[in-house]
Amino acid sequence: MGWKLAIFAFPKSDVTKASVVKSIYGKKAALQSSEETFEAALYPQNDKLPRILEFGQHILLLDWDLIIKAADPLSLNVATYSSYVLQSTVNWYGFTVVREGCLIRQRHGTSDDGVQVHEGLPLDIELQAIKQLAKPDDAASLLQIWQRGVGSAKVENEYGAFEIDQSSMGEDIVFALMETELGYRLDKSSTQSHALLEKTVDHIKKPKRFFIF
Repeated sequence: MGWKLAIFAFPKSDVTKASVVKSIYGKKAALQSSEETFEAALYPQNDKLPRILEFGQHILLLDWDLIIKAADPLSLNVATYSSYVLQSTVNWYGFTVVREGCLIRQRHGTSDDGVQVHEGLPLDIELQAIKQLAKPDDAASLLQIWQRGVGSAKVENEYGAFEIDQSSMGEDIVFALMETELGYRLDKSSTQSHALLEKTVDHIKKPKRFFIF
């Protein structure tokens, strides 16, 4: 994996940028416009300011601290959202799907620590994404590894033979879920993905004391 991202996606039909900021960070938090692009915001350098923007049919929020602190996905005071996380250093992948205040699916894992969070039944798109990673004869083994969260298998596709475990599958599944929810995926070139990467973000100034319970 070579990505680093922590994205929350909220449907515009339910929220605005201002309402997301108020619900998550409190009424004292403030929006500040910037010249920073979404692509640059994926890899912030010297600060931990959350970033937010409106794109397509969603409000997108980038906040690594929130991914880590919001262990309870229902603690954000937002009824419907999805989140996606990838960190290549430890092959960390994660995704959360909350709909109308109900946790539908959540899973986080790394190469070293295995599956750390597993809530809800696998989504159809998870299983479809796994089947596309290898030839049909290998798909059953990959599905078992993903469901158990342990083990690995040597599989082959058009790029050759390679070893794969649950953390290796995580990146493809995160991007597949993103494509289903948002209509595009950042790891594939498209008109939408290019437009998003070039769009500027707003910075969120949090109150000095900010806690998530």
